[in-house]
Amino acid sequence: ALQPLAPAARPQDRLVLDALLDPSATAADAVVEPLRGDLDARRSRLFLGASRALLDAARRQAIVLAVEELHWVDEPTLGLLSHLVATVAHEASFAHLPVLVAITFRSGRGPETTLRATARFIREAAAREMCLEGLNEVETNELLATLVGGRVVAQAPEIGTLKATGLTPRQGARGLVVEQLWL
Repeated sequence: ALQPLAPAARPQDRLVLDALLDPSATAADAVVEPLRGDLDARRSRLFLGASRALLDAARRQAIVLAVEELHWVDEPTLGLLSHLVATVAHEASFAHLPVLVAITFRSGRGPETTLRATARFIREAAAREMCLEGLNEVETNELLATLVGGRVVAQAPEIGTLKATGLTPRQGARGLVVEQLWL
């Protein structure tokens, strides 16, 4: 999600982002190496570099930071995301900042740290929560018809073994799941 920000980032932030995006990058080692022994200092430098790059980019153009399936995220990524959300919320309280942080997750799923972070994100003044219900059979067929560009029948050759009728609300089908299965 942060990779598109790297080319336009400040030189010192670009190196830090390179270290974040590719820990094996040799050019980034020169910047991060002095901090290798101090994990908190290294993490702070990475978080600050990522947040500066995001804010700088948002001052030039509107930014959408999309994170899907937060309930599967690892601890380091959750820490970075929490920092970015807090930074964007803080900066947006002082001036217009065209940033949309869109996060998808399954309510009640994931480790306790993710549940706490999700609750914290929702408490932000600018946060909006949208609960999406599963698709019924007709809605699933309409979505598949849109994806394949025509009428969908249960065993159409275009969709292989995927049955449009096989995704029902009781299985919690979501539009994104259907698109991923198709694409």
